[in-house]
Amino acid sequence: MEKTIKNIKNPTTVIFYYVKKISPLLISKNNDAGFRITDNIFCRKLINLLGKPIVSTSVNISNKPFPQSFAEIDNQILLQVDYVVNLPRDNWSTKPSSVIKIDEFGNFCKIR
Repeated sequence: MEKTIKNIKNPTTVIFYYVKKISPLLISKNNDAGFRITDNIFCRKLINLLGKPIVSTSVNISNKPFPQSFAEIDNQILLQVDYVVNLPRDNWSTKPSSVIKIDEFGNFCKIR
């Protein structure tokens, strides 16, 4: 499984079932949590500098269109976060990440 995840090329969120050693605030009522795999240079540098993953919200609200620029991010999101990095446009992905769920048996299921 680790090799499969390391080979992911596109921005992808992997949802793991029954995660351990993270804050209970990050675990869903289904006992799973999602982890975004990113190829964004800024994010990778920040994660490496901190030595830990970053907790973040999605840039869009469920069932609403994915913003194509910083200006299109809904104020509901911007007003509820501690910090926002306004990266240059060339750092933006033009589509939402793929979402893969790995169940308690190790089976992969593509959600998006």
